[in-house]
Amino acid sequence: MKQTQINKIEWKEIKFLDCLDKEASNNKLKIKQSEFLKEGKYPVIDQGEDFIAGYTNDKSKVYDEKFPVVVFGDHTRALKFVNFPFALGADGVKILVPKDSINVKYFYFVIKNLKLKSLGYSRHYKLLKDKKIPLPFSNNSPDLKEQERIVSILERAEKQKEKSKKAEELLDEYLKSVFNEMFYENGKYQVNALKDLVDEFRFGTSIKSGMKGYPILGIPNVLGEKLILNKCNKVELTEREFNNFKLEINDMLFVRTNGNPNYIGRCGIFEGGKKDYVFASYLIRARLNLNLISPYFLKSYLNSSNGRKDLLTKCRTTAGQYNINTQGLGSLKIPLPSLLLQQKFAQIVEHVEKTKEHINKTKQNAKELFNSLMDKAFRGEL
Repeated sequence: MKQTQINKIEWKEIKFLDCLDKEASNNKLKIKQSEFLKEGKYPVIDQGEDFIAGYTNDKSKVYDEKFPVVVFGDHTRALKFVNFPFALGADGVKILVPKDSINVKYFYFVIKNLKLKSLGYSRHYKLLKDKKIPLPFSNNSPDLKEQERIVSILERAEKQKEKSKKAEELLDEYLKSVFNEMFYENGKYQVNALKDLVDEFRFGTSIKSGMKGYPILGIPNVLGEKLILNKCNKVELTEREFNNFKLEINDMLFVRTNGNPNYIGRCGIFEGGKKDYVFASYLIRARLNLNLISPYFLKSYLNSSNGRKDLLTKCRTTAGQYNINTQGLGSLKIPLPSLLLQQKFAQIVEHVEKTKEHINKTKQNAKELFNSLMDKAFRGEL
């Protein structure tokens, strides 16, 4: 009786650069953010949070060679698996093409699991080049079947994470629908300049942050749906400076300058925390007159298509940076429903946020499972 020999899997660590067929980035493919289209034939991939940053119709800017590839953000450490023709959207984006003996999705998951430390806005590819990639071998060659088996397991775990993300997106769409129904489909309202609804606008502190002092919120803390309070630098301030920049419940923070126009005017509501927080100079604090306007209504209006369109008309561009100042924010025209109706909407927002908290617990469990599987996969324990 003929016996089938089962090849023994041996794990080896290979230098990152030895895993690459090539690094296919090309300055000729890069498109300035000011040239991004909202719609077009070819997607633009940059190093931002969104998978697709925009579009272009310029075929000469399109990478259409070997697919799939891994796109690495040199400044942001963002990692994207791309299997279609695309243009590059920013300086510092690397197109990584692994050798044929390495499954591209496996390569993507390995890099994702490396957890490169943050160097701020410095470049991170130098860290990646010094890493080693764990690979399964059989008969002294990389074992593609074993790589594919690991990818199959990790993809299933990743889909579980995506389900929670989709649920959050559906809740966000629900809130937009409720907002439109309550405030756009029920008639017109008196229009007010935002400056007449705000007790004070203030720029944040420009004092350099360090390891001691008060936790300070910057641009990265404002770019999500809610303010991120658990990832802060610190800053040492005098009592007078602290009183000037201290955040109070229902204060709103606005991003005032960025190289990406999609980030300008992004806002978050400070709902309080276990510590006293202050804010940095690239942000503007709006302390609202709560007898006139709810921060939850204002945030939803500014995220609506009409609000966003009006806000972008107030932006200015200097040396590739988009900016909005207190005068621009203050001149925004805000349709103002009754405070009672705004408060009713705020209650709906509160209910949705509690539902999100429940989803986030499930999402955290899925994330922990995914991370655990990745750690085991690349130690040869799956």
